[in-house]
Amino acid sequence: MNWLEIIRKNKKIFIGLAILAILLVLLLFTSLFSRIRNQQKETTTQTTQTQAETTITVSTTTPKDGEKNTYLDESIIITLDQDVAAESLSFAISPKIEFKATKQSTGVFILDPKVNLKLNQTYKIEFQLQGEEIFKSTQNNKYLFSFRTGNKLRNEVLKNITK
Repeated sequence: MNWLEIIRKNKKIFIGLAILAILLVLLLFTSLFSRIRNQQKETTTQTTQTQAETTITVSTTTPKDGEKNTYLDESIIITLDQDVAAESLSFAISPKIEFKATKQSTGVFILDPKVNLKLNQTYKIEFQLQGEEIFKSTQNNKYLFSFRTGNKLRNEVLKNITK
């Protein structure tokens, strides 16, 4: 008996084996592509986690954004949810005034105006973070807030309370 006769007699078996071989090859390719896809997802997840770890949120500002009738001798305090090097932040106040910026403690920065703020004036504070970190929900690593002064000095109010 030659091979052709064996194949003709067992035609159904050979067709079944050919289908089985095709299915095994498809299963092998599916498994390989699934592993590649999972590796890509893991890389994306790791990148997202790294970005989330470096996202900085402004916890509080004093005065609060949009606050009115703030004291004329008010210091501006910015509190971040994580520590940032003082050298990596830059501050701007509009209208322009001279101020001293100091890092008080972990994530807390104080801007002390060198003179009292003007009566009934809206001030806009902008600070920017250089480097890899970003502020959450902002663009270009900038954070903005504003407040409006009233017509009183904190020191005068405190003196009147203690009298």
